[in-house]
Amino acid sequence: MGGKGTGDLGHDSRDGPDDRESRNNSRLEHFIRMLSDENEESRWKSAEAPGRVGDPRAMDDLIGTLWDDDARVRFKAVWALGRIAEKRAYAPLQRLTGWRMKKPGR
Repeated sequence: MGGKGTGDLGHDSRDGPDDRESRNNSRLEHFIRMLSDENEESRWKSAEAPGRVGDPRAMDDLIGTLWDDDARVRFKAVWALGRIAEKRAYAPLQRLTGWRMKKPGR
């Protein structure tokens, strides 16, 4: 699976669309809360989930984890931001890496 995801965070085929959306929102909120958990493993696993489904609602929280003490958390946040592919992640990613994109003709 490549590019932006449109899947959900797990569902039961018997559920209606409203049930799935409500459960996905609840799960996403859980993963976002876990990004600030004391346990590094919980944080890096939680950083991965929004990227798997391509959900931009987690952008600000993922951007905040770019400066986490644990390299695995930072790596998963970068990966998730890349999968979500929202332009507002460019500047923080550039700041993290020290990389500057050259403008055409320069």
